Amino acid sequence: LLLPATGTFILTNVYGIWNDFVTPLIFLNSPEKMTLMPMIVQFMYNKQSTNYGPVFALCVLAMIPLLVLFIFTQRFMLKGLVLGSVKG
Repeated sequence: LLLPATGTFILTNVYGIWNDFVTPLIFLNSPEKMTLMPMIVQFMYNKQSTNYGPVFALCVLAMIPLLVLFIFTQRFMLKGLVLGSVKG
């Protein structure tokens, strides 16, 4: 009974950690250790004008691992979300 709820909790935490922007920006000083989201923003604002094509391509590439993870674990996540809403 605990597997769907635990799976949903883990997945929502993975999504939050993957998309975190502020924490790596504050604590990581070197650009070599920077995570993906702050690197996308730095890539966007390094030049005088922004070329949005590569920025959107990087955003799509950043989204692909989460989509693959969701495709393989959607049954656990949906069970975990629905399990608590049904009475009896």
